[in-house]
Amino acid sequence: MEHKLYEYEQFRGERTIRLLKALPPVHGEFACEIVQAEIDDPPPYVALSYVWGIPITNCIFYVSDKRGAIIESLQSALFDTLGFLSEYRIAGLGGDTVFSQDEILLWADAILY
Repeated sequence: MEHKLYEYEQFRGERTIRLLKALPPVHGEFACEIVQAEIDDPPPYVALSYVWGIPITNCIFYVSDKRGAIIESLQSALFDTLGFLSEYRIAGLGGDTVFSQDEILLWADAILY
């Protein structure tokens, strides 16, 4: 199946951010939906800082059945963060916070290259 390349949708407003809603991996690659949220009243989310190492754009990820390319350090950070949050939730830690949500939302700037 040929996947089209993902293109960002325009923001709904001036105070809007994009969040990644994690989905099960596709062909072993990170998969997500991108949702928009108002910065003044966002849902719980985790912010990632991921730029380290050589910025090689060699990792594919899927956004709503469309392909995108991300740098290796972002792919690593996404999988590591999701693994941590899943283990944290399974252990029953974190109370009623982003760590206890069934729907994990992540923020990272400059996702697509």
